[in-house]
Amino acid sequence: MNKISLDVDLKTGGIVIKTEGYTSVDDYDLFNIVNATEVPESNYAGFIRSRGTIADPKAMQNNDEIFSFFYAGYDSENQPAWSAELTVGSEGNIQPGIVPSYFAFKTVDQKGIANIVFRVNSDKTVGFNPDALTTNVDTSQPSKFLKIKIGNEYYAIPAYLIK
Repeated sequence: MNKISLDVDLKTGGIVIKTEGYTSVDDYDLFNIVNATEVPESNYAGFIRSRGTIADPKAMQNNDEIFSFFYAGYDSENQPAWSAELTVGSEGNIQPGIVPSYFAFKTVDQKGIANIVFRVNSDKTVGFNPDALTTNVDTSQPSKFLKIKIGNEYYAIPAYLIK
């Protein structure tokens, strides 16, 4: 039997949606946003965060997380274990009407340690964590070059096809 429930977590005040009994055969999605419009904009789901309270919001500060999607699976002891996260946070000088931001991809390695493996910064730079990345790379021929800024210098790095 398929079940769905909507609860409020009394400790955090967060909304919890629970489903049980659905399989891939059911062609079921937990959450859908459907929109039909004559304008080119797409659907929006807003995540608005401040410091302070709902009644008295305060400005964000540099490096505050705005919102994170986290992904977890059940481990070998049948407990939920965090395994990946997509995070948006504030970065830089917060001004009226402007909250510069970053977008980070985090994964958990074989030792259970969370690592930022990829980050897009507000200054239009992209960061990779080479210690957290392992890939099979075809190094026989670079297909393109990446322009990377380190300090005040720009470098052309050959980009290879990842297999």
